[in-house]
Amino acid sequence: FLRYEIKSLAAMDMKENADRIIELGKQFIRRYTSDEYLPEVLLILARVHSALGFVSDANYFFDRLIHEHSGTKYANLGRIYLADQLYMGSKIKDAIKLYLEALYDAKDLEVASLAAYKLSIRYLDQGKIDKAVFYLKKLWEKNPEFLLRDVEDAHQIAQHLLLCYLRHQ
Repeated sequence: FLRYEIKSLAAMDMKENADRIIELGKQFIRRYTSDEYLPEVLLILARVHSALGFVSDANYFFDRLIHEHSGTKYANLGRIYLADQLYMGSKIKDAIKLYLEALYDAKDLEVASLAAYKLSIRYLDQGKIDKAVFYLKKLWEKNPEFLLRDVEDAHQIAQHLLLCYLRHQ
């Protein structure tokens, strides 16, 4: 029950419900130290702290998740969200490394797709078009539905690629 309350509060509005999520998350961790859902709760706690700008607290939960639960879907999602945090903090090399680790460690198609998508977006952002296209092609080959979920976003990526292509002509 506790896990479902944490998940629902996070789904509604992570920032607005942050205090309650953190309180419930800590209760969950104390009560269920070896629960199969612990990685999911650790990920939510890491994301909440990151969203609030509490980077050191977020890093604690990301680190715990990635090292204590490696190989799980949630550890790889943790790598992706930690990479987002690092990228926004201008630690681009570290972020790319984590996206790549998540991509190649993921056993879940959706997680691997998210990692490939993030890599392509970050490489586009850096003007590294060949690398961006490489990961977009991988994504399109393995999971085209992922790109088509957000048609507006896919359109923006295509426009960005076209502009880059035209600049290099």
